[in-house]
Amino acid sequence: GLNPDRVLFFGNGLASGWGVASHELAVPGELARSLSAITGRGVDIDVSAHVDLKVAGAVRALEERELSGYDAIVVIFGAGDALSLTPRAKWRASMRALIEMLADRTSASARIVVVAQSSIRAVPPFDNLFGRVANSHAATLNAITRELCEAQPKVEYLTLPPTTAPATDRLGTPERYRAFGRFIALQLASHLDD
Repeated sequence: GLNPDRVLFFGNGLASGWGVASHELAVPGELARSLSAITGRGVDIDVSAHVDLKVAGAVRALEERELSGYDAIVVIFGAGDALSLTPRAKWRASMRALIEMLADRTSASARIVVVAQSSIRAVPPFDNLFGRVANSHAATLNAITRELCEAQPKVEYLTLPPTTAPATDRLGTPERYRAFGRFIALQLASHLDD
């Protein structure tokens, strides 16, 4: 479409689109469709998803990428760090470095949305004792992330709602991703219209 909004979708976990054949069926695809429907403009989404990337390597993963042309950046991290029980101090330092780098290297009008880690136990293989421990650690990491985001005016912290998608043994489903993509689109649309 004319005058498309440019969005970078960066991270791991939900950004990877586990359980579906392509990003078109995952959160980025639904985010693009929903944003376009809301704004009436085209949407150009670049996906930089790294299944094994933890937040400590996030800044390095973006070093070579030009960020000034994006209207918004959606960041999803936490699954790998929660599952490996990344120490709080390491998470805080790495997430602070990522947020500050994004704020510094994007345009003044760009919006950065950092998405909270959703329930680890909602993913069937982790609905067990280990998943409960990882879920608790994810909540701790989310609290640190929220605090860091609140200190940056162009950064928004976003908690995804629980989904009503039917239970399944798959790591992710189009229904679950559709709900998340639509929710993120609703939060981003007003910033992109501004």
